[in-house]
Amino acid sequence: MAVCTLDYTLIDWHDIFEYTLESPSGLRWKKRRNGDNAGSVSKRKGTKEPTGWKLNHLRKCYAVHRIIYYMHHGKIDMSLQIDHIDGNPLNNDITNLRLVSQLVNSHNKSTLKTNKSGVPGVHRTVNKGHAAWRGIVRYNGISTFRTFAVNRYGEERAKQMAIDWVLAKRKELNEKGLASFTDRHIGHNLNTLQEQTQKVATLDALFEN
Repeated sequence: MAVCTLDYTLIDWHDIFEYTLESPSGLRWKKRRNGDNAGSVSKRKGTKEPTGWKLNHLRKCYAVHRIIYYMHHGKIDMSLQIDHIDGNPLNNDITNLRLVSQLVNSHNKSTLKTNKSGVPGVHRTVNKGHAAWRGIVRYNGISTFRTFAVNRYGEERAKQMAIDWVLAKRKELNEKGLASFTDRHIGHNLNTLQEQTQKVATLDALFEN
């Protein structure tokens, strides 16, 4: 998502809209349209994939989730982005919105339809006829990965090892304050930093042998 260039502080949104979860977008017109729900679903070009709610006002197109965040928290740094915590761009409940950098927002991407593992950052690779499952974790401009060979561990075990490593590594980075992955990207099976670090170390040792 590009950095926002519209200044949302130039408009008194409270005078125009009411925030309510009874509206699918989270906003309802106060005056101009007699209480009608505001906004329409924006879709990724050439697909049916929704990217969020938008609305037109004074010949400009605004992101509904950004309006809602501004209505609750005031001025927003235009270099920052509003992240949907649960990964659903249509859920504009204020408790589901957080102000983050573009990098942190990228940590919370949804799983691509082409992903066969069901976990972002985990995918199957084939190199010179040798299949493997690879887990990649990106944070603060750094990428780290581990690859688990199918011919050594078997298809399902190699896949699960890659998933376990990614989830444990993300949670370890969160606990150390180095990243901000959300709950849906770190799993719930590891409770303490010690457990996470041990899990990562165990899988790292297998990778290196």
